[in-house]
Amino acid sequence: TEIRLISLYKVTGQNNPYSDPSHGSDLAVDGLMTFDQHHWGDMRTYSHTASTVAGNKLWIKLGGLFRINKIKIWNLRHCCQERLVGAHIYADSRLIGTV
Repeated sequence: TEIRLISLYKVTGQNNPYSDPSHGSDLAVDGLMTFDQHHWGDMRTYSHTASTVAGNKLWIKLGGLFRINKIKIWNLRHCCQERLVGAHIYADSRLIGTV
């Protein structure tokens, strides 16, 4: 069975974007997964929403039908890990998991 990263460079969006466009949702699928506090000032390394309130959404349009076996989410290692706790993962409109 072939395993592929199907989200790489796909079309993305988010419902509550950060005011600085350098934190765009496209960074969620750019293939870069390393980030540490030494790069805090590098604004082109991670996706960000405008607030920490519940209901923030990020979506990825995969552009086809795929059998999804695993979803991996990388978060900042030095900040804000609790923000993803309880996040819901959907495929189409169906809930398929929770962080």
